Amino acid sequence: MTVALITRLVVHESSVARAVTVFRDMEADVHLHEPGTVEYRYYQSTAEPWVFWVHEVFVDDAALQVHLGRHGQRRADFDAILAAPPEFNAVAPL
Repeated sequence: MTVALITRLVVHESSVARAVTVFRDMEADVHLHEPGTVEYRYYQSTAEPWVFWVHEVFVDDAALQVHLGRHGQRRADFDAILAAPPEFNAVAPL
């Protein structure tokens, strides 16, 4: 059963350019190295450019766990750019 998340990320307004770089790098890495990830895409709010969303779909919970276990080295980048904790939202298709 697929696992899907839509996560809201709020970055410091002074860190928007850095966030774009971090998120693009992460997106490329996930697409290249995580075959169990069906969809992984960042979006930037057009009204509030410091607000981002990431849409993630994994083939199953095991693929999600692989994803979560692969990115510890990015923690410092996320800690530096995030203005608030991520808001994780588990979702399901209609």
